[in-house]
Parts: sequence; C-alpha cells; structure tokens
Amino acid sequence: MGKKGNYQVVTVASTDDPSLVTINLAIDNMRTVFLTTTGLILLLLLVTWMSLGCFLRTHKMIKVIKEINGQKLTPVIVPVELVSYGKIITALYRASNAQGINAKYAANFNKDSNGGPIIIGDKIRNKCNVLAVVGESNSVPILLDQEFMRCDFTYNEMQALKEALS
Repeated sequence: MGKKGNYQVVTVASTDDPSLVTINLAIDNMRTVFLTTTGLILLLLLVTWMSLGCFLRTHKMIKVIKEINGQKLTPVIVPVELVSYGKIITALYRASNAQGINAKYAANFNKDSNGGPIIIGDKIRNKCNVLAVVGESNSVPILLDQEFMRCDFTYNEMQALKEALS
C-alpha cells in the first residue's frame, strides 16, 4: 500500500485465487476535481457563447452599413433602450429587416470618441428616441452618434447636419 498527496494505491488480491492481483487507485478529492473541471468548462462555454453573440451582432451591423453605402439616406427617429457599461453606451432597438422580420439590433457608442447617440426629446429612465438614418433599399435604421462618425459622411454633410440640429 502506498499513499502520496490525495491519491492512495492499494494492491488487491482475490480471496479465491491469490494469483489474481490488481491495483485499486482511490482518489479522495474526486468530487472536487469533477466540480472544478465542470465549472471551468461551463465558464469557457459561456465566454465562447458571449463572444460569438458579440461577433454576430457586429457582423450584422457592418453588413447593414455596407448595404446602404452610396444610397440616399432618410432621417428617422427610433425608440431605443440605453444601457451603459462604463465608457460604452449600448442602444437596443427593434426594426424590420429586408425580409420583413422584426429583429433586435444593438448599437455601441464610446462616450470618449463619439459621445453617444443623438437623443431627440426627453430621456425617461433608460428609454428615449434617437436620430437614425435608413437607406432606400434597407429598412434597418443606423443610429447616428454625436460626431457623425458611424456613417461615411463628407465634411460638408457633417456640417449641414450639425447646423440643422442646432
């Protein structure tokens, strides 16, 4: 019989036939090892799921922005729910996509670089209306930030927008 750390090794012989010998390895902390491993696997799956969701949302918004590139843009007001995580503001809203399905969308704003969305009217709790644009062939609104950096506007277009909002 030998013991080292959390492991214990015992030699076991058959009572009927002493020539049959085997080794029994007992692990005292098997439950702790199992729970720790399960917890780490679940944590890894959660992080992977959240990363995949973030990637898909970003991919969806980049696709929408590319679809309206070069089209005539129409301003619209979109009701959103704002969620703030430190320096990041996330605007959550619903809109009908090209297939006519009412889908959820999220737009992220950095308070330091683009100042957040352009809020129209009053903000009641976390809900408010923000300024957005839609293209001719795509009904998904793109929320505008205070510096107009989310869309590829020219300098003159940005100045005209700032004057119109003043």
